[in-house]
Amino acid sequence: MVDQEVKIQQSEAVEILRFPLMLLVIFVHMLPYEQRTIPSVLSGESVYIYVSELISHHVGRIAVPLFFVFSGYFFFNKIEAWTASIYLTQLRKRSVTLLFPYIFWNLALVFVTFVVNLMFQYIGRTSNESYQDLQQNSIYDLFWGYPINFPLWYIRDLMVMVVLSPIFYYFFKFLKGFGLAIIALFYLSTLESNLPGISSTAIMYFGLGAYVSLRKVDVINFCLRYGKLFGALALLALAVTAFYTARPENEYVVRAFVLFALPSVFLLAMSLTKKHRVKRYLLMLSPAVFFIYATHTIYILGKLKGAFSRTSLAGSGWGMLIGYFLIPVVCMVVLLFFYFLLNRFLPKTLSLITGSRIKQI
Repeated sequence: MVDQEVKIQQSEAVEILRFPLMLLVIFVHMLPYEQRTIPSVLSGESVYIYVSELISHHVGRIAVPLFFVFSGYFFFNKIEAWTASIYLTQLRKRSVTLLFPYIFWNLALVFVTFVVNLMFQYIGRTSNESYQDLQQNSIYDLFWGYPINFPLWYIRDLMVMVVLSPIFYYFFKFLKGFGLAIIALFYLSTLESNLPGISSTAIMYFGLGAYVSLRKVDVINFCLRYGKLFGALALLALAVTAFYTARPENEYVVRAFVLFALPSVFLLAMSLTKKHRVKRYLLMLSPAVFFIYATHTIYILGKLKGAFSRTSLAGSGWGMLIGYFLIPVVCMVVLLFFYFLLNRFLPKTLSLITGSRIKQI
């Protein structure tokens, strides 16, 4: 069982993690989805490929699973018994915190793409790839199948998990830890439904958060006891992933790495709660995470990458490595500027489009 003080510590650790995890998401989006083989010859290019692959395609994979865990945990945090009334209340709340922002930010990208390409046509330039996607794909594909604002696949899958939440409740009520083992095996098998909204990642980690919440697991005690062991297993799995990079077997090892890494990441968050200055800044930045998440691919990150590609640094592996670390930081600073500007002058609007995830400053 978990007492109130432990619950507060767990919630604080979660809030501390949000901003660093969001930065990790931006690093994930620095590279295309496909992995690159690491060259055997030591050079600036090989170092760049190794470091970027390690962060974007391996370490970065922990970010979204942890956000799913947080969502599952807080969804069931105060639910003692399942009722239709509780279910309907949760659906109404998520229509504000998930559905409306999901629709708004996909529409925002459609609008921006349309306006930008009208400007291109006016000055005699050809339309870009994003505008061609608007013309060639159905509304279903643009707003659900992809979606067009592709990081929002997490919100799409999360909404489906919310709709399926009664299944999670009764699944863990009757099967308990055995149920968690079942979804873990399904996740590690790498089998997928191929249905937009029902990914094995969402099922595994929303389910893990639901299990921890419903079974009243003392996460802090668990991480203190086993965090270092899981951390060692995660480092071992991470080392193995380097060997299998750009090979089909890589996905199996990466998924094991993510599962092993979660307790040690939470252990790190708990240590940060004792660093008062770091803790204060991370808690202050936490409310900006959803805004950064929803906006960073809307002509921000891509434009920064495009601008960097035209510099002399982009001509060498060492220069690409500098850009790899510099661009996400610049992207984050730009979006934080807009976030605090909106929070200062249009707080109600910002609250609406981020699902009420803001803090008055």
